[in-house]
Amino acid sequence: MRRLGLGFRGKLTLLVVATSGVALGLASAAFVTHDLLAVRAVIVQALKVHADHIAHACSAALRFGDRETAGAVLSVMAHDPRVVTAAVLDAAGLRLSSRLLGLKQGVELLGLPAGGERVRPEGGGER
Repeated sequence: MRRLGLGFRGKLTLLVVATSGVALGLASAAFVTHDLLAVRAVIVQALKVHADHIAHACSAALRFGDRETAGAVLSVMAHDPRVVTAAVLDAAGLRLSSRLLGLKQGVELLGLPAGGERVRPEGGGER
């Protein structure tokens, strides 16, 4: 370090600045990570609330097999840009209603073929 012309005071200043820079970088990384995880948790919680509301609103439609009412309840989800697809499944796992809110018709919905009603995997025990 003597080649740089730094005496004891300069070396000490350089050490303090470097240490402060590293601490600031680590603290910034921790804050960014915390914020990303917090935002994700808020989005997950909001979607859980949406799902609970849809489940409550669709209970009569499920009980009576009313596809039109189930579809109307799902169409409310179109106002949330984070929701791309939504579906109401009965107890047997069959799709009562579904909506492609942010996608074109004919694409896969929730990993299922667009035209099919079957939701359970092979050997899932259809009725």
